[in-house]
Amino acid sequence: MVFMPKQLYCGPSSPSICHRRRTDGGDSVGAWFEKEQVFYAHKARVGIRWACDLLKLGEGQKILTPAYNCGSEISPLLNCGASVTLYRVDKEGQLDLEDLHKRYCSQTKAVYVTHYFGFPQPTASIRQFCDERQIPLIEDCALSLFSCDGEAKLGSSGDISIFNFPKTLPVPDGGMVLINNPDLHVDSWKMRGPPIVRVSRNVPPLIKRYVLRMSAGSNLLYPILLYILEHKQSASSSNGAARTALPDMPSNYYYDERLNDRKVSRLTERLLGTFDVATIISRRRTNFIHYLNFLSDLQDVEPLYEELPDGVCPLYFPVIVGNRGKVCQKLNDVSISAVAWWAGYHRGLPWDEYPDACFLKDNLLVLPVHQQLSELHIEFISRKLIDCVRECSA
Repeated sequence: MVFMPKQLYCGPSSPSICHRRRTDGGDSVGAWFEKEQVFYAHKARVGIRWACDLLKLGEGQKILTPAYNCGSEISPLLNCGASVTLYRVDKEGQLDLEDLHKRYCSQTKAVYVTHYFGFPQPTASIRQFCDERQIPLIEDCALSLFSCDGEAKLGSSGDISIFNFPKTLPVPDGGMVLINNPDLHVDSWKMRGPPIVRVSRNVPPLIKRYVLRMSAGSNLLYPILLYILEHKQSASSSNGAARTALPDMPSNYYYDERLNDRKVSRLTERLLGTFDVATIISRRRTNFIHYLNFLSDLQDVEPLYEELPDGVCPLYFPVIVGNRGKVCQKLNDVSISAVAWWAGYHRGLPWDEYPDACFLKDNLLVLPVHQQLSELHIEFISRKLIDCVRECSA
């Protein structure tokens, strides 16, 4: 039995004032993409919108997109004037290749595929599907930074691939567009400065995380700072029960054209040079395995993935739980950064046709695995999760 201290901060990761910019490249973020054609933007969705322009997608054309989606990636696709056709994703988070084939038509001009939580979709089969029809593949790696499918890095199969840095790293903004198709070679992307006000709003939460993480060892100081600084995350009330209406996704998930061509902030650019990619991958994988050990054989908690393939850098540890909204709130109340994942619904999509996607949106809870957590944190989170699930089921 591991000794469990009274105070543990299990919130999101934070920057460290001890991090210095790497001068040798090494295992930095830039080195991960050093041989690729990359462009940095303020947000990943800005990159998605630009990708549509590069691929000349627009009015009268259709894009095949996964039914299990956040909605924020759908909005820029619709903004270009094209329409989206959803294809099925099952309750295990795997796309249905047979359904993908069925949904294709002569107006289909691109396929959009999402790798969930660092776990790869069958990109070789999807790449073949696109090549046979001579249509481009947009590979969404917003949830899969630093993951590989075997030896191939995720993002290397798409004609264009999209990444989102704040999902994995403690930075205030930042998306990236990776161009693999040589026919889409672009010398430069003329961009305006980042929206300073928006970036500035994202800095205080990073500072709060740092302060709370550094003070967590103090049984006196930590509770006071926690009370003053911690902003409780609002959990979704959706728990898989019958509904009269689907909850809308947050309004800021819909595409804002004012962000067009906005580049990444200098602060994020500097921070990206301080992270050690090899350490991040190793610690996230270790924490994921700890969860598998602590939560094995529990009837009320079902991991979305029961094993960790080689090459996967997990974003979270996703689990299916009943009473998801209540469980999430109880975990947030003790500063565990659990998230009721993608609880809201984009209003413009036919959700009634995709019950499996709705099941995931209503029941999937994600637990942190980030690089600043240890086995002690994972055991603490696992115990709290079990307690909360049992309490909400009573």
